[in-house]
Amino acid sequence: MTWIVLLSLAFGGCGEDVDLHPVGEARLADYSHSEECAGPGRGLSVDWEETAKVEVVVEGLRMTLIHENAMLNCCLDSILVDLNQEGSLLKLVETEVVTTPCDCICPFKVTATIGVSTPGTYTMEVWTAAELVWTGEVEVAGAR
Repeated sequence: MTWIVLLSLAFGGCGEDVDLHPVGEARLADYSHSEECAGPGRGLSVDWEETAKVEVVVEGLRMTLIHENAMLNCCLDSILVDLNQEGSLLKLVETEVVTTPCDCICPFKVTATIGVSTPGTYTMEVWTAAELVWTGEVEVAGAR
């Protein structure tokens, strides 16, 4: 009996917080972006973190991230969105596709829907043009 208690303490710890709801696999279900600038263009310098406006709406095991003011080239052809996961960290990466760039940037609206396999707390990062523009924690409770 003593061995069971010792093994329990050795492998389970004593008084440690145990995460009973580990985060699950995430996948990018869908994304879209505005076709034209959502506001006035400006020169090529910008304070990335001050311009980002991000809202995350959670419904069940789906998160919809709405990024207003994704500052990208005024003459872009498209915006690609990719999702990278490192445990509970979800990195949403917005990349401009530009054939003939202009000497200005302007705000675009990017929307992405992410599905997760289990409830939990996820840390989200939004990267635009290789710059971290927003980070936050999102609680996914699951089905309602």
